[in-house]
Amino acid sequence: MAALDPGPTLESSLKLLNTNIAHPEQFLSLQDGLASEFTLLTKTLYDLHKAHEPSCVKGSPLKELVVENFDEEQIWQELELQNNAVLTHFEKAVRKAVEDEEIQFPGVVEEEQEAEDIEIGEKSADEENQDQEDEDGNPD
Repeated sequence: MAALDPGPTLESSLKLLNTNIAHPEQFLSLQDGLASEFTLLTKTLYDLHKAHEPSCVKGSPLKELVVENFDEEQIWQELELQNNAVLTHFEKAVRKAVEDEEIQFPGVVEEEQEAEDIEIGEKSADEENQDQEDEDGNPD
């Protein structure tokens, strides 16, 4: 299965979702067309996720969501296969994080390191300027 490009897929999915939720009153009655759109939207997002699923988080063995000739209950069961496996992974990750004394968030750690590097760079530049002034005999 070829990997889907997430950018356009997510944009079109979001557009479809926003278009349909702009009028919530339409959800008060059964609409086959709307149900079909949301079924295809669910399939698109599931397939996109499976195409980009990290190797450390294995969900359902299904490579794509089967919706053709499936009723809502069967589709729901497919989603449960994926969600139960992924939920187990996240429960283990949270349990490990709670037991860990120091929790690190990758984005935050990188930002803090960059800030420290900038600070060190500014101090070095200030020290270099001070050394140059001392050599030139210029007082502060």
